[in-house]
Order: sequence, then C-alpha cells, then structure tokens
Amino acid sequence: MLFVGTSKPFTGEDQFSFTTTAATTDPEEVAESLRDIYVVPNPYVATNVFEPRNPVNRAERGDRRLYFANVPQQCTIRIYTLSGELVDTIEHNGGLDEGKAFWDLRSSDNLNIAYGLYLFHVESEEGSFTGKFAIIK
Repeated sequence: MLFVGTSKPFTGEDQFSFTTTAATTDPEEVAESLRDIYVVPNPYVATNVFEPRNPVNRAERGDRRLYFANVPQQCTIRIYTLSGELVDTIEHNGGLDEGKAFWDLRSSDNLNIAYGLYLFHVESEEGSFTGKFAIIK
C-alpha cells in the first residue's frame, strides 16, 4: 500500500510514475547458506508441537511431521536410511521467503517409517548439502 500526502490538491494534469525492483537471490549466497539447513525437531521424539490436530477427533493425534529449515527455493530433498535405502523424495518449490519443507514421516510407499537415524540430501542448482536426523519412539 502506498500513501501520498500533500497539502496541494491534485489536478488531472499531475502524473506519477514508480519503478520497483523484483526480489532476487544471489546464487553464491544460496550456495553458502546450504550449510544452514537443519531438521526441526531433531531428534523427533514421538510427537511434535508443530503437528496439526486430528480434525475429526481432537483427543487423537493428527498426522506426524517434521520440517527441513532454510532450504533453497527450488530443491530436491532425499531421505535415506543408514544403509542407503531411499525412503522418500520431497520436491520443494517455494517462494522467496518459504525456507521450510515439511515431511509426513512416511515412505514413498505411504508407510510409517521406523524409528532410528536417517540421512537427508538437499540438492539445488547452487549446490548440495547432507545431514542427519533421528526418530525416537
């Protein structure tokens, strides 16, 4: 919203022009910020305060989830077991200020994952990052 205040009345001959600059990202900064990616909560212990409630029955829990923070706008997140088996893939296509990618703690076959230690790999045009997180019962 723009407000222009003046004590002089506007006339039909008055003209105004505005120029804006679109938001951009610096690829070098994005590549450097890949080191700032982390998982919330880590470790995931049975539940998470960010999880939505069950809309049908408030006494029961909703879907489980965690999120990857500080991810680039466009990236692919792959989650692996310690033995290297691919668990799930998340394609993140967010806006300039959307640095979170949520995961429902389910495999690509829509099965609940087992408790344990997991590895994740974030890949974007600017580079890649590997990290780990734990799921505790």
